[in-house]
Order: sequence, then structure tokens, then C-alpha cells
Amino acid sequence: MSLSAIKSEIDQKTEHEISKIVENAKHEAESLIAQANERAEAIRRERSKALEKEFDEEERSQLAILRMSLRGDMLRLKQKSSSLVVERAEERIKQLAEKDGPEYREVLRKLVLEGAARLKGNRFIVEANPRDQKMITEDLRIISEKATKTKKEQVHLQTRQTPKIGLGGVVVYAEDGTQQYDNTLDARLMAASHDLAGQINKVLFGTGESDE
Repeated sequence: MSLSAIKSEIDQKTEHEISKIVENAKHEAESLIAQANERAEAIRRERSKALEKEFDEEERSQLAILRMSLRGDMLRLKQKSSSLVVERAEERIKQLAEKDGPEYREVLRKLVLEGAARLKGNRFIVEANPRDQKMITEDLRIISEKATKTKKEQVHLQTRQTPKIGLGGVVVYAEDGTQQYDNTLDARLMAASHDLAGQINKVLFGTGESDE
């Protein structure tokens, strides 16, 4: 084999080896690029999940804050509504009492009769403020007769004044002091306000329970 032939074969082999090296390098590069792309995609997915999780947590936090704010607003609405109704009722009672008319006189009779009916025995002391005590004393015979019919035994009533009952109404005591029934307008108003709070709870929260 001539020198030129040998050189030509070496060149061919060298070129072939170079081609193989280049081809291998190309495949390896493509593989590396594919792996890099996969890692990049994985990183993007993880980052996206992290962002979604962060967003979900932020959204849940904001919703929780909004719910708390809404409940606070509703509780304030409930308190405002209850207070407003109680204030209106108190104003109505005051106006009714100050007139000293037949309507309020009838209210007082019923309050005394209810107190007597709730207590055992037949001898009672009816305590009221000076204004109401005067009206009750004037109607004492009528009230006693109605109480006697209700309890089916002779009922004896006496009255006494107290400055402690501001708005009006009565406290009925057994004569021996062992029992009492608070039928003041303040007590009735307080009971009504509790009932009202339950009704407003049902409207606002779907429950009659107290505030949590």
C-alpha cells in the first residue's frame, strides 16, 4: 500500500471517528437538553403548585376574614335592631303610663292578677311605684274579685309604695314573704328583649342560639 493510500485511509478513518464523536455528542447534547427541559418543567410545575397553594391559602384566609367581618356586621345589626325595638317599646310604655288612662290601668290590673295567680296562697302584698300604687289602690276591689274567681278562694290584697320600680308594673309578694313574683315592666321588657334576640338570631343566622 502506497503512502498516499495509507494517508487516505487514515483520513477516512479519522473523519469517520470525528463523525461518530460529533453524532454521539449531538445525541448526548439532545439528551442533556431533554433532561434539562424535564427538570425545568418539573420546577415550573412545583412552582406553579406552590403558587396555587399560596393563592389558595391566601384566598382561604381572605374568605375567613370576610366571614368574620360579615358575622361581626350581622351581630352589630342584631344588637342595633334589638336595642332599637326595646327603646321603642320603652318609649311606648312610658307614654302609656304617663297618660294614666284606662289602657294602662287595665295593664296594671292584669299584672297584679298574673302575679297573684302564679303564687300559692290567698293573701298578697302588691308593691308598685307611687303613680301605679294609687291606681291599683283605686281598683283594688275589682282586682280582688277577679283574683278570687281565678284562684277559686277569697283573695286579700294590700298595696305599698316603692321608688325602686321606675318604669312601672308590680312585684307581688305572699303576705308571709316566702314568695314573690316580679311583674314589673322592666322585667317584662327584659324577657321580651331576650325573645326578640332569639327571633333576630333566626333571621340572621338561622338559629335561636346566643352569640358565640
